Amino acid sequence: MEVVTQLRGEAGARQLDGVRVGLAQSWRGVPTTTGAVAVLSVDEALA
Repeated sequence: MEVVTQLRGEAGARQLDGVRVGLAQSWRGVPTTTGAVAVLSVDEALA
């Protein structure tokens, strides 16, 4: 998942500077019409 790769600083040429928070979302239409959102962050206390 790209958001995790960015937060870990492992995205190589795609890496964005200063990434601290990321958001991943998913949406599924017919027949269930469901969605989900995950907000992820880097905790420097654990790094």
